[in-house]
Formats: sequence, C-alpha cells, structure tokens
Amino acid sequence: MKPSAPRPPPEAYTPAPGYPVAYNPYDARAPPTATFVTVLPAPPTVVAHRPGGDDDDPHHRPFAGYAHAASFAPAFAEAAVRRVFVRKVFTLVSAMLLFTLAVSSAFLFVPSVNLWVVRNPWLTWVAFLGMFGAMLALTCSPTLRLRSPHDAVLLAAFTVFVAFFVGVVSSFYSARAVALAVGVVSVLVFALALFAAQTRVDFTTMRAMLVALLLGLILMGVLSVWFYSEFLMVVYATLGAVLFSAYLVMDLQSIMGGKTYALGPEEHVLAAVVVFLDVVNLFLFILRLVGFGSRD
Repeated sequence: MKPSAPRPPPEAYTPAPGYPVAYNPYDARAPPTATFVTVLPAPPTVVAHRPGGDDDDPHHRPFAGYAHAASFAPAFAEAAVRRVFVRKVFTLVSAMLLFTLAVSSAFLFVPSVNLWVVRNPWLTWVAFLGMFGAMLALTCSPTLRLRSPHDAVLLAAFTVFVAFFVGVVSSFYSARAVALAVGVVSVLVFALALFAAQTRVDFTTMRAMLVALLLGLILMGVLSVWFYSEFLMVVYATLGAVLFSAYLVMDLQSIMGGKTYALGPEEHVLAAVVVFLDVVNLFLFILRLVGFGSRD
C-alpha cells in the first residue's frame, strides 16, 4: 500500500505563556532534538509599583512621604544610592542639632538672654506656634518640601523655632541638668541607631500603634494639668522617653531601608525633620527626668 503524503502543518499556533511547547510531527521545518522544550519559570522579581500609579507621584504617598519599600526598589537597589540618601539626612540632622545646642547654650550661659526670656514668657508660645506651623507645612505639603528653595527656607525656619523653644525650656533648668540630659541623649541615640540597623524587628509596621500611644501620652499630659503630682510627672516623662525612643528606631529604619515601609529617596527634608523631632522630644523628656529639683 502506497503511503499517503503527510498532511500539511496546522495554522500558526502560539502556546500560552508557561505551557511547554510540544513537538509537531507534521512540521518538518525545524525537527527538534527532543520531544519537549522545557520552559523554566522566570526568577522572581520585585514589582516596584504599577506604572502611572500613586507611588509614581510622591505627592500621593501614604504617611506623608512613606510608602511600601517595594515602591522604591529600583532607586534603592544600589547601596550607593541609599548611602548618599542616609548621609544627606544625617548631615542635615547634625547641623540642626548643633544649631539647637548653640542657641540653648546662649539661653543658659548669657545672663541677659536668660533674663529676657524669664521676663517675656509669651515668647515660648510664639516659638511653639511657629514650630508647629513650619512642621505642618513641611509634613503636609509635598509641594513645599520637594521644591527648592521652599524646602530650605521652611527647614531653616523650623530649626530656628525649635531651637528657640528648646532654649526657652532649658533656661528653666540648671546647666548641670541640661548637660547631663545632653550626655544621656547622645549615648541613647547612638545605641538606638545601632539597634535600628542590626535588629530584625520591623518597627516600620508599628506606626499605627505608636500614633495611638502618642495620643494617649498627650491626653495624659493634658490631665496632669488638673491632677498634678511629682510621681505622675515622673511616669509621664518616662513613658515619653520610651515612646520617642521607639519612634526614633522606626524613623531610622524608614531611612535606612530594608524594612516594610521606607521614605523615598527624594524625601531627605522630611526624613531630617522626623529624626530631629524624635531627638528633641527625647531630650525634653530626659531633661524632665534628670531635672527634678534643679529647676531655677
């Protein structure tokens, strides 16, 4: 019996992604070396974010500049980019802290300045309101903090108001108590920075809990106006120091990266503001603890 001619190959067929490509015995154009061609799955990759989504625009990130760490995977993939960002933030924070220390020293050791502050207690409220207004502008308005020279002007104004406020508060304590508080905070900040860099505990996922604890601490401070006692003030200052230590660890991890949430590589101003506030609040609570009985 005469063998029949081979049937023509079927129409062009493209297998679905992920399915093996089977050998077609009627296609003599490219005889394979094996029956099946193995299709290996692609290595897992981190999808940074949906193109055109909210994470593309720093003005629409949750937590005022914070976003899921995967959103910044391409920018922070190289260690050099992250080192530049961390160096820039720590340089800004160091300059802000040094300026605050200089202003506080003037309030402590220059008698005329100290006397001027004591005679004008309303200056404390001016400094507090100015500090609060500049902080709101920096944290709530990405248009201002991400645009030059608005970011530099606001950051400088914020630093001046905070330094003035800290100087006013420090002027009511003895120089020994202030120096002791500065030393304790310096050691504590260094230890917390090492802890934030080495620990596997992800503090960036605890933001909601820390905000709730902060609201409770504020309520406790308001109630202490009517129910004042030294024991309550010691408890209040201790809880405040512990809470802002946790805040400092969380914000440092957000800057260093490698955790669930992180600050974007262009958010160096916001990063400097939050770390600076953590250190200043930690100092004020430590000063309350070491300054009992030493207020002028």
